Amino acid sequence: MTIRLRYTGIINFGAHLLSIITGLIFSAIVARSLTQTDIGLWYFIDTNIAIFVLLKNMIPFWLTRNYARGKDVASTGIIANIILSIPFFLGYIIILPLFKNVWISPFHFGFASIFIIIQFILSSLTALVRAKNPEKLAYSLVVGELVKLIGYPIITTYQLTGIIAITSISHIARIFYLIRSLKLSKKIELEHVRVWIGSSWVLIVGLIASTILQNLHKYILGLLSLESLGFYSIYNVITSKILIANSLASGLYPKLLSGKGKSEDVEDVLSITAMFAIPMMLGGIILARDLVSILGSKYLHIDLANLILFIMFIEAFIRVFNIVFRNISEGSEKKDFGTFDQKTILKSSIFLNNIIPYLALIVSAPLLFTLVPSSGLIAVVCIRLGSAIILCSLRYVLASKAIKFEVPVKRIAKYIMASILMVLILLFLPRGRGSIITVIEVMSGFIIYMASLWILDKETRKLITSVIKETRSLIKMDS
Repeated sequence: MTIRLRYTGIINFGAHLLSIITGLIFSAIVARSLTQTDIGLWYFIDTNIAIFVLLKNMIPFWLTRNYARGKDVASTGIIANIILSIPFFLGYIIILPLFKNVWISPFHFGFASIFIIIQFILSSLTALVRAKNPEKLAYSLVVGELVKLIGYPIITTYQLTGIIAITSISHIARIFYLIRSLKLSKKIELEHVRVWIGSSWVLIVGLIASTILQNLHKYILGLLSLESLGFYSIYNVITSKILIANSLASGLYPKLLSGKGKSEDVEDVLSITAMFAIPMMLGGIILARDLVSILGSKYLHIDLANLILFIMFIEAFIRVFNIVFRNISEGSEKKDFGTFDQKTILKSSIFLNNIIPYLALIVSAPLLFTLVPSSGLIAVVCIRLGSAIILCSLRYVLASKAIKFEVPVKRIAKYIMASILMVLILLFLPRGRGSIITVIEVMSGFIIYMASLWILDKETRKLITSVIKETRSLIKMDS
């Protein structure tokens, strides 16, 4: 099977755009249905669950690499990951009574335990589909988001309990969709599991650092003030939408794994990712307050709200390319192809990519403990930005060593010019609060940007034409 980079990227990006709309509606339902304290509790529960699903991607990491290279490992990987989830699920249940005076709402924390097994299953299925049909991941996301919207009456009636229930059901719907996308055999090979687990110490080392890096600031905020964590989480709902730009690069990793990826593919993916990530960042900064108002104007009444949102949009933009550069270096890695030992892994980019987060953690952890109690959210977002810059810079170095490529500077300059024109026009358009007005602003910005780019960039015109032709050819093939 040949992975079409542009087609796969555009399909994923389009589906993710749709999921943004449904996701924002769901987030608005949650934000308007719960108090600020309950919002903080909901995200605090999510943060605790993250600790117990720390290893959910351990086996799936190897699954994607093996399955993309033609090995029949699907059933083996799914069953192995389910078995791996059981001790974490039981451990969570066992320690719940010990924290009944700390975790504020033991019932909600207990009910959320179902997320542990669900996330392990979903992770293995996602890894398999990503290896050969990455565009179907976006479709599954849309299925999950639609299920959440259907559950609106349950959320308004049962509030936090309803949110946990509907979120679980939406994940289960995604699981059923992904299973139907796979051709599973009855073949189970324990030797594969032995090799995966034996080599996964490298991943565990990295997962520990990454999980702490992603959640330490949430714990500190949550323990200091659930309301502050609620504000941060709501802002993150908006700013993290930039990360859907990664879906434009979704076909690159499996193509590099299969050995068919070239430097031209890397440059093409960097270009198309920047093409959408740049205007999303700049447009998001301009429309930040309007976007947050969709979830409730009450979340704008904090000190330095504008500056906090500005920094979070920049950090999210950097995270986009941090992920792309990691996929380039790990996708190009061949040392784990076939039979490999521990010494081989130590010399690979897999090991280096999992060690890098410790450097960011060493810098950020002391600053978080020192500055957050006195400076609050502004300290958190500044420290997070610094960590993102460190990670992205180091992973760019690894990616450039793994495969030779040039950053498409000229095309990026055109994207910046078109984005600036979009921003200038948006600044002079009538502004106002309200979901419908904000959606119109976003759509207007997108139209202005694409029209400007159509005029400025010949390659963009070719890209749009080629995607249309590719889509038509695939429709004819399916029919």
